[in-house]
Amino acid sequence: MTDSYRSRALSASPEAVAEVIARAVTSHRPRTRYVVTPAAKALVHTRRLLGAGVFDAYLRRQFKSGA
Repeated sequence: MTDSYRSRALSASPEAVAEVIARAVTSHRPRTRYVVTPAAKALVHTRRLLGAGVFDAYLRRQFKSGA
């Protein structure tokens, strides 16, 4: 888990996050979601390409519950 915090694809600097927050706060028409990291951007595009049902199935496989 700590390795993911060091990854440039999976994490963002506080400055990058602050920039996105500032843009959202000052926007006349803020978006519902803002993505910062390359991994988050890739996930958004993947969902668009696959469709909601397939993407949800993918997430269920990735985050299996032990219960």
